[in-house]
Amino acid sequence: MTPCKICGSIRTVRLHQTPELPLFQNKVYADEEIARNQPGARVNLLQCDECGFIFNGSFDPGLMDYNADYQNEQNYSSHFIEHLNAVATLLIEGGYQEKRIVEIGCGKGFFTELLMQKGFTHVTGFDPA
Repeated sequence: MTPCKICGSIRTVRLHQTPELPLFQNKVYADEEIARNQPGARVNLLQCDECGFIFNGSFDPGLMDYNADYQNEQNYSSHFIEHLNAVATLLIEGGYQEKRIVEIGCGKGFFTELLMQKGFTHVTGFDPA
């Protein structure tokens, strides 16, 4: 059994298993042949009976290759920008402008920069990609 990544429990239940899916959903390739020849990975979705966390028990970080083909920007969408502004408004209304904020998985930092433009004073973005 694969232990839970959050609480360490070995009481996990398999929700879904797939032998191979593309490693990335957000890479842009020069042509179709290159895209079709990209490596895949096994997905083994497990849910922890103790804390409820769902995770890929087969995830291998060594397979991840963040290179020039990686493109995760969403800020080209006006709907997404509206969403980010709504989240910023909620943070302002909650009095978080002077609090320390860490955005995990910030991509290229669009939301982090948006918060700073709106007067947030302690904003840090982190993204290992």
